[in-house]
Amino acid sequence: MSTRGRKAEPRELDDALTVAPAMPESLPEDMRDEWSAITDDLVERQILSKAMLGTVETYILARWMQREAKNAIAQHGVLIATKDGFFKQNPASTVLGRAQQQITRLSAELGLTPASRARDGMGPGKDEDDGQSSLFNI
Repeated sequence: MSTRGRKAEPRELDDALTVAPAMPESLPEDMRDEWSAITDDLVERQILSKAMLGTVETYILARWMQREAKNAIAQHGVLIATKDGFFKQNPASTVLGRAQQQITRLSAELGLTPASRARDGMGPGKDEDDGQSSLFNI
């Protein structure tokens, strides 16, 4: 699957949620702060709908998998010994790589990266004053 090409430009939604939803019980409890930070941000920008909650859940799960894989690598090393005494790549390295690919793709789709926030529709509306226009004598 290629991540190249023009990305969709999220814009404020008519059916946007006005309150951040509770974190699903299927996600690890230690990801609650991450869930809140992401959903609060998306609600504030009026780009979170019920249909997007699965994508947010997948993003949070990928972040958790990334943390777990990093912990496993820190504990056991990048290489692990087989029962025959040979070394092989720690399987957590594969998990880490796949999680990071998912995080990269989903963070762009959700508008969580600086580049994706710069696209139209990802930040405050064009008519909104960011409180800094007086600095430029506009």
